[in-house]
Amino acid sequence: MGILKKGGGFGAGLFFFFLSSFSPFLCAQDFSDTSTVETQNEPAAAPAEGEISWEETWHTLPDRPRPIVARVLFFGNSAFSADRLESKIATRGDSFWGKTGLSFGQHRRAAKDWKYKDIALLSAFYRSRGFLDIHVAESFFHDTVKNELWARIDVSEGKQSFFGAISFSGDAGELTGKLAEAASELESDSSFNVYLLDRAVFRMKEILSNTGYPYARVYLDTVRAEEGQKLPLSFRIEKDGLVHFGRIEIAELAITHPGVVRRELAFKPGEIYGRQKVIQSQQQVYATGLFNFVSLAVAPKMDSSGRKDTLDLHPDFVLRAVERKPAALNLHVGAGQYRRREEQQDLSVDLALGWENRNLGGRARRFSLQGKTSFLVVTDYELLSNKLTADYTEPWILSTRNYANLSVSFEPAVRDRVLGVRIQTATFGLTFLRPISLTTRLTLGASLEEINIFDVPPSEEERFKAEKGINVRRKLSASFEKDTRGSILIPTGGSYTRLEGEMLGGPLGGDAHFLKLNFYWNRYQPLAGNNILATRFRWGQAFLIGERRNLPSVDQFYLGGANSLRGYPENSIVPLDTASSRPVKSLFLTSLEIRRPLFWRFWGNLFSDFGNVFRRNKDIVPDDILVTVGAGLQFFTLIGPLRVEYGKRVIHGNLPPGERVHFSILFAF
Repeated sequence: MGILKKGGGFGAGLFFFFLSSFSPFLCAQDFSDTSTVETQNEPAAAPAEGEISWEETWHTLPDRPRPIVARVLFFGNSAFSADRLESKIATRGDSFWGKTGLSFGQHRRAAKDWKYKDIALLSAFYRSRGFLDIHVAESFFHDTVKNELWARIDVSEGKQSFFGAISFSGDAGELTGKLAEAASELESDSSFNVYLLDRAVFRMKEILSNTGYPYARVYLDTVRAEEGQKLPLSFRIEKDGLVHFGRIEIAELAITHPGVVRRELAFKPGEIYGRQKVIQSQQQVYATGLFNFVSLAVAPKMDSSGRKDTLDLHPDFVLRAVERKPAALNLHVGAGQYRRREEQQDLSVDLALGWENRNLGGRARRFSLQGKTSFLVVTDYELLSNKLTADYTEPWILSTRNYANLSVSFEPAVRDRVLGVRIQTATFGLTFLRPISLTTRLTLGASLEEINIFDVPPSEEERFKAEKGINVRRKLSASFEKDTRGSILIPTGGSYTRLEGEMLGGPLGGDAHFLKLNFYWNRYQPLAGNNILATRFRWGQAFLIGERRNLPSVDQFYLGGANSLRGYPENSIVPLDTASSRPVKSLFLTSLEIRRPLFWRFWGNLFSDFGNVFRRNKDIVPDDILVTVGAGLQFFTLIGPLRVEYGKRVIHGNLPPGERVHFSILFAF
């Protein structure tokens, strides 16, 4: 007995080619039962026992040229096939092209550190399937004439063990339910996976630490009987005292007032200790943008005899931070296509110069000034606009963790050569942001705009604006956002949810009068190894309000392009009855996409987009949904993936068939 103690043609062909690259993941299923698998111990050409001498030390192999891996032989395995085991190790037999001589000299050659990797990888694989007594040994035969390597791997599997019933003892008390939930992965009768067990123990310690017991210990007292393969899990908990936060010391700061740091802390002296509160405090202090580095750690404390107290129930903390320079001078130069009112495309250049201070008075208040000018350079030289912007952010409102941003901008009158008039614009904006959690926030905002048109009689101004599509915009907005993605540039897990609404006009005045709602939901899930399943759903709806009931064309819904319905030109999808004067008030879009790394910095993806825009919400019917499919290639850079994607229209309704290649940056969603 032993005791364990632990603490379409082209599209179809492309789809088939891409799917074939997934085959190793689709075929490599894991089996945790005890059914016997035929052992591929020896290929037909394998040497008989005793005919050759197997060596155990790989250091005698030549460094140049390294030997080609000719065969990998497994002995003693019965639970898993040789092909299955070979897929788990570093040493692999030569490829098909290498064996046929068509690899242009590219063979799979042996490396001296493969032996240690093979033993570690196979041992981990077996232990994750319940084979606790696994023993792996590796030896080799080197054919010095052909410079080929035959690797031999001997496996002693032992018996397979399984999880039994779970029980708790000791100081678990009222935390028994939460601790049992942390061990929910350890399902009875499933193979004894030591790595799942370690993860469950870590989660238990995390629960204990977040409820005031950072010194708690978790023991696994399980008697392993030789005649039985099912191991009951008996967890014994020792809490070792309830811990409270002590004093909090803010290390010397040169610029920032200590109160700015203290108000971001998620705990106060005297509260029950929680590890998550310490992590949240560091994140909130760093999120102020004032520091390059933040560290919050327990301060060493000595007892009366001068020795360090190893069980401090009232630990003090010290926060240290490296401050950023508060002021910066910014210069921005940009270029892009400028769409003129007569639908011509010209190249425009933007020049912006600004000054910013992110820590006014050491209180984390932000203030910035920016001047920006835009002008055409092709096909003509012309000044387009000048804009001055002042921006101020107050990080705490009424001693609460709410942000307020005030923005004022002014565009002096510049003559528009097409319209023949000078237009002057002033905008005032106020936004409130409330962080609900580290991943969730609520935003409220208001924006007022005033436009003055010179060289037009006051009596003709309203008609002129209506004819030329010039709208004074005054709005109220609100949004709720939750983002659990690990990375914005390369999301591989989590989800993104956003619900936003805005009301323009109505009692606020202006020239646009509508209520608009948008809902976005994206989710990212690992799928069969390195593949990522990305899904997207978007719905939009606009409602006309007030007496004027006006929805300008720029606020209507459009689809098509690299980030929406791929396979169509940008913003080219409009309702079929284009002659109708009714505005486009509804949008529906969903996407399915599989992404995976290919080689080096290149990724590939397969996608399908479904959607359309409609005059009314009740016009959304399945028969009018457009469908596109396609594939793409991404190259990862420091600023995110650069992508090229091919989209083909497979269900296009009354629209013409076709396809399109899109070039863009970042993923579509």
